[in-house]
Amino acid sequence: MSSMNEFSGSMQMFCAYCGMANDSKQRFCPNCGHPLQNMPELVQGANSVIQARTRLSPAQQHYLRMEGRLLLFRLLRNGLGLVVVMLLFIVSFVVGWQWLRSLEGQTPLVNLSGHTESVTMAAWSPDGKRIASGGYDNTVRVWDASSGRQLFIHRGYHTDAYDKGLGWSPDSKHIASIDKDSSIHIWDATNGGNERVIRLSLKPSYLSWSPDGTRLAVSDNHTSDGVVQIVEVASGDVLYTFKGHTSFVSQIAWSPDGKRIASSSEDGMLLVWDPEGKGSTQVYKGHQGEASYLAWSPDGKRIASVSMSRRPYDDDIVQVREVANLRLLYAYQLASDYHVTGVAWSPDGKRIAISADPDLIQVWNAATGHPIFSYYGASNGDRFTTPDWSPDSTKLVVASSDHNVFIIEPRDTFIGQASLFDLVTIGMYGAGLLLLLLAIMIFGMRKKVSLLRMAGIALVIVLITGAVMVIMIISGWNPLLFRPNAE
Repeated sequence: MSSMNEFSGSMQMFCAYCGMANDSKQRFCPNCGHPLQNMPELVQGANSVIQARTRLSPAQQHYLRMEGRLLLFRLLRNGLGLVVVMLLFIVSFVVGWQWLRSLEGQTPLVNLSGHTESVTMAAWSPDGKRIASGGYDNTVRVWDASSGRQLFIHRGYHTDAYDKGLGWSPDSKHIASIDKDSSIHIWDATNGGNERVIRLSLKPSYLSWSPDGTRLAVSDNHTSDGVVQIVEVASGDVLYTFKGHTSFVSQIAWSPDGKRIASSSEDGMLLVWDPEGKGSTQVYKGHQGEASYLAWSPDGKRIASVSMSRRPYDDDIVQVREVANLRLLYAYQLASDYHVTGVAWSPDGKRIAISADPDLIQVWNAATGHPIFSYYGASNGDRFTTPDWSPDSTKLVVASSDHNVFIIEPRDTFIGQASLFDLVTIGMYGAGLLLLLLAIMIFGMRKKVSLLRMAGIALVIVLITGAVMVIMIISGWNPLLFRPNAE
């Protein structure tokens, strides 16, 4: 029987002490006299040395370098390997957890299907129990917010406005809508009955209930007169006519205390004025193009407005300002592939939601302007209109040009600052970083560069790249979508 130390003639033997290759039939190294080993035994011995963190022989160093293990050994010996492994595990866990958390908000909680044409607006009732939606099928449909069941249909409705052409009364008992005959219809929100019609001298496009439910602010964006009328709900009488704009009025909204109205226009101005015509008018002319969508903060101290460029390839900008002096707090500039189609402030004052064309809903931290959630549609060119918050600030209802209305639940990600888009961006940078480190290792091995030097270069790159990512997250800056914009 052959000895256990003998191997087939095709297998080389190596000295673990001096590294010399020898004939497979020899047992001891003719150079130094130490026992010879085959390759599996040598690697097994090297692994034992790694675990013991002792010095490797030249032969073991040679074959560990060939297998890419010497760098791991050096890192372990210097205490850096464990740190790197722990950091990679923590980053992978956090990014994976946040990615899964973001995915939870990507599936609509409820789909409200029934419209046969594009849906142009959807609004949550103040009591949170129902949703009203209107579209180009000339109907307003009222839904149960929890189950998505259609309660009834009110026919005859149609408007060219993309949003704010219908609204709930503050007590949730009535709905006001703009009909195709350019009149305002006020009807019972429980069954569509007890309808009253208010006819005005202007052609209504937008309406907004006063917080006490006694008045309606109505604008006309079919003419360039820039007229807004204040109408008494009970009598239908016009109480006041505002003529501060010089072009089409884009949107109007009452302040939470009912003492002021904000209006935006194609003339680029944002105006804040007294609905009784007694006070002064605040004027802001800093929008680069049309001043379109706007929303008040619940405390009435801030206004978010959209500056929509008149040129097709310029970027839309969402600005948040103090009402007292219209000072800019922060602004976000939308990438040229997107155009803002609405803005809404959450009732708790903590978040701002915007809709963008095509297929995007994004939520920001209202205090900092950092994006914290993004919802992406099916990427088929659908147009989302102004989202509306539920009264408890946990959900959004969104109308879409694909004939549907849906409810989503925004989830804050990355400690309330980074969105799913940020996580995808970080993943792309991470993949590029790993490829770069791999290239450095291969280059260093071929050029016989010191492994410790390669490890030092890799560590510097990791630290610099990590610092850039942290700065991106803390500042809320994402070069692939939104970026801060100073006035």
